[in-house]
Amino acid sequence: TAGFTAMLCVMALEEGGVHPDDGDILVTGASGGVGSTAIALLAALGYRVTAISGRDSNTDYLKALGAKEVMPRDGYIDMPRPLEKQLWAGAVDTVGDKLLARVLAQMNYNGTVAACGLAGGYQLPTTVMPFILRNVRLQGVDSVHTPLHRRQTAWERLAGILPDSFYQQATHEIALEQAPATAAALLNNQITGRTLVKIR
Repeated sequence: TAGFTAMLCVMALEEGGVHPDDGDILVTGASGGVGSTAIALLAALGYRVTAISGRDSNTDYLKALGAKEVMPRDGYIDMPRPLEKQLWAGAVDTVGDKLLARVLAQMNYNGTVAACGLAGGYQLPTTVMPFILRNVRLQGVDSVHTPLHRRQTAWERLAGILPDSFYQQATHEIALEQAPATAAALLNNQITGRTLVKIR
């Protein structure tokens, strides 16, 4: 599901007119399943990706997936100004709230943000200024009610673009008896990528 959602986000950027030579793409919540997959997909398609992560320990992991730069989340948790310096041609946001508001304020003219998550909250404390002064597009991405034809396209592209190395880099396997401890670690923001539970 995370990979499918990430592919839908990449498609949203493409449909918004964002090309690899337009500038950097920002991925928030980069250490999670959607963020990790989005980085690998965008890098494979030739985009230059910057990742935002709340954990410094994930820098090497995110760079191995294809991120050229990793930024700390701390710089994105304060209330943004209505407009800030233009930094990003596009963005994949899994966090929402103030972080998404700051990303919108930093978008290049004609930029597109694909928003698919609310890990940081469901509010959006922003203004209309990025939209009407910089022509920014905020595209919501839903993976539950996606029409069948778009679903098929996303899965086919995901299978064709995602590098084989991704599965070794972004996933780890646990036994069923390890699930409670792993779930607790997930709730404490201590899990990176995806966890597969092997039923023996």
